[in-house]
Amino acid sequence: MYTSIVVGTDGSATATRAVQRAAAIAAGLGAHLHVVTAHRPAGAGVIAGAEGAFAGVHGGEWDAELRTGLVGMLEALVTELAAGGVKATGHVIDGHPVTALLEAAKSAHAELIVVGNKGMKGARRVLGSVPNDVAHKASCDVLIVSTT
Repeated sequence: MYTSIVVGTDGSATATRAVQRAAAIAAGLGAHLHVVTAHRPAGAGVIAGAEGAFAGVHGGEWDAELRTGLVGMLEALVTELAAGGVKATGHVIDGHPVTALLEAAKSAHAELIVVGNKGMKGARRVLGSVPNDVAHKASCDVLIVSTT
């Protein structure tokens, strides 16, 4: 059913719940999981080629410490997923999280995007939230995981 799945994370506990759900689906279906985190640097981003199990997108002036932290978080997560039998690739993408998830899904030919439901209540829902925007803009299936 799904051969390529995208999931977003910012490293938070709620995002981790979405990653865990996406990993369970990927493992059960033998799908490739693309774990995406977004960063909003000052400059525009351009895509760089994949290097092993990690693909990076760079642009603007990155704060070296922040970049190292994002890359490290994803490398650790990809390693953990691989130890659990999940084929996974990490992606750091410059830009807004919604744009990052949609771009990753398009380039990975993903049939499913998994996001947590954080931000779907109160004022953030009215003003827009990542799960809400992804659900309305994605050209593939979207699973919104309850993270509360």
